[in-house]
Amino acid sequence: LSPYVDMDALEDDDKRPRWVNAYAEGIKNTHGAAMLAQLQSRIEAARTSADAARDLLGTLPASPISVLQRKYRVYCLSTQLGSVQMWSHYGAKHQGIAFEFNSLGAYFGMAFRVNYAKEATPIDPEATDGEDLFVHGLLTKALPWEPEDEYRLVATDENAEGFIHTNAGVGSFPPDELTAIYV
Repeated sequence: LSPYVDMDALEDDDKRPRWVNAYAEGIKNTHGAAMLAQLQSRIEAARTSADAARDLLGTLPASPISVLQRKYRVYCLSTQLGSVQMWSHYGAKHQGIAFEFNSLGAYFGMAFRVNYAKEATPIDPEATDGEDLFVHGLLTKALPWEPEDEYRLVATDENAEGFIHTNAGVGSFPPDELTAIYV
């Protein structure tokens, strides 16, 4: 199961239906109404049985995170230019290049700092403004990754305030915000 599912809530007859409903909404958003209809009997069983809920939430390819992945594009940035670990993981085994951007510019100044957590905390399935889902799904990583000192620039095709706007998932940045290229 996703580390963001509150396992204790699946045992609670009052909380379990909220999780199942949120998951069903994820199925509908990511796979469509036809898939939701095919799974309706399993979804109904999951609302009343903790075992059925664990089975449903553990095997289906829809989650709040997959909903985020369809809606947003995330561009990862770091302050750690000289990190051997970063060049090993992301720099084509030390053969890549790095771009430096003006972090105070209008475009890259919109980047969000990543939160690093010791352990995953469950997402609230009833978060109405999406902030809980957004923070956990896009802006949180496990504590061992903290040396990356990562920021994320979040883009969407929707005209949403506080986000970079893209067209069919493709965006561009103002050329004057590129300050250096490292090879």
